[in-house]
Amino acid sequence: MAKINRASVATDGVIAILLFGLALWLRATDLAHFVTADEHNWIYRSGVFLHAFLTGDYPGTSVWLTPGVTTTWLGSASLAVYYQLHQADIQRPFLEWLLSFSRNKVDLDILVVMRWSMALFTAVMVAVVYGLARKLWSRPLALLGTLFLLTDPHLLSVSRIIGHDALVTMLITASLLSFLCARRALASDDWNSPSPPTPLPEGEGLGVRAMPWVWLILSGGLAGLGVLSKATAMFLIPFVGLIAVVDVGYNRARLKFWSLGLLVWGGSLWL
Repeated sequence: MAKINRASVATDGVIAILLFGLALWLRATDLAHFVTADEHNWIYRSGVFLHAFLTGDYPGTSVWLTPGVTTTWLGSASLAVYYQLHQADIQRPFLEWLLSFSRNKVDLDILVVMRWSMALFTAVMVAVVYGLARKLWSRPLALLGTLFLLTDPHLLSVSRIIGHDALVTMLITASLLSFLCARRALASDDWNSPSPPTPLPEGEGLGVRAMPWVWLILSGGLAGLGVLSKATAMFLIPFVGLIAVVDVGYNRARLKFWSLGLLVWGGSLWL
């Protein structure tokens, strides 16, 4: 059984790497061949954000209301990388350069670097989503669902530009799958039993061996990042609550767990 599990994990690892490669190829190809209407705003916002952060002006790091925080994080990292690679050509102090961007003009070279960061992040998240889905379902089902996510035309298009829609989509998906892993862990009782976990039937998911609290904290943290990306991630709050209510409806003994579990989840989101 141990050899089978190791082989299964190795197979899923290879699949995750292939999914990452495919996702990155689809997202990072020909990033310099098009322009959009508002991406230059994210260059400006990222510059203002990073300048405010580095100078200790923390209120000044709030640059957009959506709130788009994770987008400015990616954008700031991209600007830092670009500056290190082109410092000799820029010939300006880093902090001064960060405030030099215009809302009405875009430097395509900088934009491509920022798009690369988005493509890379979403490709990584595709592999993460597959790993989480594999905890819950069989390999064919997890792979099929991930391929649908990977090749969705709208998600693919917004994963090739700097914005917040792709970020919030991937973070919501990962958060929800992590929450379902918590429910699976609770139902299995493996986490609370001194005996070895019971092997899952052939064809089912890899199973969840961690305590449900770990999954709840992970889910809440991902949800929090989603909310920092775009306010639409707030949808997760009533949705996970509904999942918990339905679960309690099937098993009243879980009321105590979910009463505390939702507080843990909400606390992780808030932090």
